[in-house]
Amino acid sequence: AIDDALIAVFDAKYHHGFWRPITAIRNGDIDGNDGNDATEREAGWLPVIDVPMHPEYPAAHSVLASALGTVLAAEVGSAPLPVLTTSSPTAKGATRRYDSIGALVQEVNDARIWGGVHYRTSTEVGTHMGRQVGALAAAWLRAAPTDSLWLSSITPLPIGEARNGRPVFSMKSRTSFSAPDHAIPLPMMT
Repeated sequence: AIDDALIAVFDAKYHHGFWRPITAIRNGDIDGNDGNDATEREAGWLPVIDVPMHPEYPAAHSVLASALGTVLAAEVGSAPLPVLTTSSPTAKGATRRYDSIGALVQEVNDARIWGGVHYRTSTEVGTHMGRQVGALAAAWLRAAPTDSLWLSSITPLPIGEARNGRPVFSMKSRTSFSAPDHAIPLPMMT
């Protein structure tokens, strides 16, 4: 789901080519002739976090978090969700805890806005897009055979060398499966 989400979101980003808040804020009404008092430029404005060097729309972190959340919700089903935690060594080991998948996805969305690198619409569209990608991945997995024969049909293909001389692999299935034609209901993220 994550790989598919990345492919989909970067395809969309480069299709739309939308500018980020730093560009809009620094260059709003740059010539003074737009007739909108709400677009005064603030040439020295900086976001809180580093600005990625690719187009803004849709928000990739939102797409990824939502795709992951949708697959996780499908996997857990109606069983109780364990408390989700994440820690970051770059944030001095801070640990975040979430009681729901929706809370995790919402925090990712808010962080991208508060960090100054996305607009709210981009995170909302990203969340919707991630749900769609995650639902497709969950449907594909449900349709795939679960016996060991299928698992043995996945062959690692070396595609290059990584750091420390360890090979990088791509997974390619010798058997193709497609998602079923009918919709598979998935649990809603709460």
